[in-house]
Amino acid sequence: MNAESEFQFRPHQLVAHICRIYIHLGEDDDFCRAVLRDGRSYSHSLFEQAEVVLGKIKESADTIASFTELRLRIQVQAASDIAASRCV
Repeated sequence: MNAESEFQFRPHQLVAHICRIYIHLGEDDDFCRAVLRDGRSYSHSLFEQAEVVLGKIKESADTIASFTELRLRIQVQAASDIAASRCV
């Protein structure tokens, strides 16, 4: 018996669930700002990797598109924060 089945660890499902949670919570601008400001929750490359994994595990096109939209919203917020900090 391997560790994945023994402990019911399914990394693909875990990634999909986390992405769906982020998609749902990402409808709130405050959540997007909080993710951006928390270095543990967001890195551009990590979100891109998650999109690749969603495709590999055959998540729905809607889920992948929603996650991509979330990543882009956070990127726009990051650019806005950078521009605002330069104006100060």
